[in-house]
Amino acid sequence: MAYQPKHSEPSLKRFISSVRAFWRTVKNLRNRYNNRMAQHYSASSVAAAATALCCASAVILLFLPRCIGVADDGSLHTIMQQAGLRYRAGDAKEAAGAYFVRTYERTAPVQGSGFSTHILLIRAAMSLNAVFSSGNEFDVRFLALIYLCLYLPAFWFLVKQVALRVRFASEGTVIGVVAVLMFADVSYLAYFNSLYPEAVWLIGLLYCAGLSLSLQRSGRWDTVRLVLLAVFGAGLSLCEQHCALIGFVLAVFCLRQMTMDKANRPTRAVAVLSAAVLILSGFGSLTCSSSRFSQDSKFNAMTSGVLLESTNPQKTLSEFGIDPRFETLTDASSYSSYPFSRADNPELTNGFYNKYSTPRLVLYYAKHPVSMMILLQLGVRAAFNVRRGNCGNYELSAGMPARGRTPLFALFSNFKIQSAPKTLGYLLLLAIVYGILLAKWNTRRMPARARAIALDTFWTILAAGLVHTAYILIRSGTPELPRYCLIFSVCIDLLSLLTLTEILHRLNIFETGEDGK
Repeated sequence: MAYQPKHSEPSLKRFISSVRAFWRTVKNLRNRYNNRMAQHYSASSVAAAATALCCASAVILLFLPRCIGVADDGSLHTIMQQAGLRYRAGDAKEAAGAYFVRTYERTAPVQGSGFSTHILLIRAAMSLNAVFSSGNEFDVRFLALIYLCLYLPAFWFLVKQVALRVRFASEGTVIGVVAVLMFADVSYLAYFNSLYPEAVWLIGLLYCAGLSLSLQRSGRWDTVRLVLLAVFGAGLSLCEQHCALIGFVLAVFCLRQMTMDKANRPTRAVAVLSAAVLILSGFGSLTCSSSRFSQDSKFNAMTSGVLLESTNPQKTLSEFGIDPRFETLTDASSYSSYPFSRADNPELTNGFYNKYSTPRLVLYYAKHPVSMMILLQLGVRAAFNVRRGNCGNYELSAGMPARGRTPLFALFSNFKIQSAPKTLGYLLLLAIVYGILLAKWNTRRMPARARAIALDTFWTILAAGLVHTAYILIRSGTPELPRYCLIFSVCIDLLSLLTLTEILHRLNIFETGEDGK
């Protein structure tokens, strides 16, 4: 007869009883908190409290002594030329990834380098700096101040729109705390004190997400919201050339507003005009906006893109009409410390570079979608770590080690790096869960317009992240993902926040039996 522990059943009962007691305690605390806050809670109050915490984090990181920024990874030279800035004597050495540089010298900008809303903001900051200082120096904290003044309203508006989905103070508090952890993280805010365009991407995406969600509640402000969506979407598209496709994705969202319930004639007309503005800004970005793609990018697009996941590099090269001997370049990167071949090698001009272009690469991936899926998996992994690993956060005067990174306000970014699921499967899971939670049979009392726009917003954010990352992979392969992955990172965080909000709302329904939304 098999041996059976005498105390196994009582132990299991005690464990179940402990779990039930713990849950009752949590539930009672939650109900007590909700009852106490019932007269004071609103989505606006949650957004205001979260924005105050975000502002405090930003001030501590960006403006107080030992201010935080992001060092130059070697890609800022073009941006500095366009803006009309250069390093002061002696700063160029410390700027090479080791230390963040706060002060620059003004110089004549390079003409004919393309249009960029990012460069416009830098020049606005330079003009603001000139009001307070008559010297020839530019303090990048003036740029951080402009970014922060744009960012806080976007953050407040987004949190408010998300919090409107839940009914109780406890759920609203969770949303506010999670939003602060996500979007007041040093991995995002540190870029405000730098010449990188990441801050523009972050601000533009938050405005677009908040404005899209706000259309769930039909009213007289719909046309204004669509106009603002077009303005911020166009500003994001015209930041740099690779942002152009986001404008096209947003244009599709605007056109969808024509089919929404209660969409009157003026709203439909503004939706069409907004879509037209976004499409034009997308084409304008492709043709006129500045670009950091170079010969190195084209080299990597083939060697660390097409060839990277190819099971038969020789056959792959033959599809482009390239000599199979170039198989030796598989997985080579022009950014390696000891590159196998330099991108400017004259032997690559004929027989290699002239055999492929962006349209031909797009056609190749259309024929081989599995290759793109494998590369997108690498894009997802890169998006979970937007803190440039080889770039320090401190100034040299702070006395910190070279390439030192601050641990302040890094809880969520550390979680994403160490514990979050960095796979396409995670995005698929979010899409499935969100789709089920907002299915027609599961949201009978939710207005059809609100449900449709919530779903459209989710799919638009997901499409923007995937399309943008695919474009980066096509243009520059995997080595340049760290330079552009912040857009995908913000999209993933937004999708996670929306899904969490819907789960919290669904738990309320299970408990109270009421939807009310």
